[in-house]
Amino acid sequence: MEVFMMLFDLFRNFVLFSDQASPYLICIHAGSIALSFITGVSEIYRFKKSEMNLTRGLVALSVCGCLILNTAAINFLVSPALENPAFYHRFYFGFYYGINVLPCLWGMFYTIYLLGLLKSPEIYCICATVSLPIVLILAFVFPDMDSYARFGDLLGLAIQGTTGVWGLYAIFRLKKSKIYFNYPAMNAMMCVTFLLHYYGVSVRSADLMLIACMIPGHIVVYFFVLEYNFPGFTWREEDHQLRSFGLKPFSNEPSEEIVEEKVQRRNLMEGVNLQVIENRIEKFIKEREYTDEDLRLPDFAAYLGLTVHQTSFYLNQYKKLNFPEFINYHRMEEAKRMILDQAHLNLLEIALACGFNSPSSFHRASIKFTGISPRDLKKEIQRKALTEVAFELQEKTG
Repeated sequence: MEVFMMLFDLFRNFVLFSDQASPYLICIHAGSIALSFITGVSEIYRFKKSEMNLTRGLVALSVCGCLILNTAAINFLVSPALENPAFYHRFYFGFYYGINVLPCLWGMFYTIYLLGLLKSPEIYCICATVSLPIVLILAFVFPDMDSYARFGDLLGLAIQGTTGVWGLYAIFRLKKSKIYFNYPAMNAMMCVTFLLHYYGVSVRSADLMLIACMIPGHIVVYFFVLEYNFPGFTWREEDHQLRSFGLKPFSNEPSEEIVEEKVQRRNLMEGVNLQVIENRIEKFIKEREYTDEDLRLPDFAAYLGLTVHQTSFYLNQYKKLNFPEFINYHRMEEAKRMILDQAHLNLLEIALACGFNSPSSFHRASIKFTGISPRDLKKEIQRKALTEVAFELQEKTG
């Protein structure tokens, strides 16, 4: 019990700045720090699988840093010492607002990418990184930290407001699912955060700044719960719907739509032994090559001994599936077998073993090919298995 109380006091003193803070606020704030840190490390670890993982990871770690630095920031802002700020005051606030503004910019580009208005946010995120040293340098330009803090709050407010407007535009323009309204709602709450913090700095109210700094923690926890219940919510959907501003999906691989447009009037399989190709596909399936999460269309084409165009044409013409659908279909069939034969494995273990690189991709494939979520699919398969066992026992005894 004493150890628990020591940890409780440590969290209260380290991540909060009020002796009157409730256990609820302490738990929410500490939990949001832990979640953002774990999420950030996890996303960066998976950077090689998707470049956007790096952006998500850096945003999460920046949020973690902001939540931790809030304590000292508020103590400094209500201190008379900031009337004549020292070097370390300026450096601290320059870094603090730098890692506030930078994830706001990254988040803006990622959100409009996620909603379909941007085809490749990586270059914009890289360019946005220059904001960190700029904001840091500006801390040494302003005469005092009060005016600098208000400037930082207004800058964050402008970015979040712009992101929210773009988000609403994309949702209505591209007729996105209602679940995506959570993004503009988050931007609105962040605008409230910056406004409260701005006013708190102006009147030197630690309580107002405390309230403002509690909002991001709740947002982190809320989005964690949302992602758990709606896997894939924070990931880009299939790029079929990119229409705005004439942008087309960005990919390192040839677009299958472009391939189909070029070859739909020509049979690229002339001179190819179709039976040999079919035998290779059967071998591919039998050897479970589709469980390789790094498998791409050029890899599959090389396995079949065809060009990328021929492979795409063959799948569309003879299998009535494009490459991702073909691979994910067989991954789902493998998942069904594993659910039945290896009931001790959880859904995440099954998804990774079948070649899915994230719970969200597993969830999307399950909805597409079975019409239900992986959790419901597992229950359905197990229910049918129990029914069959009961029926067999009844036949033997009856």
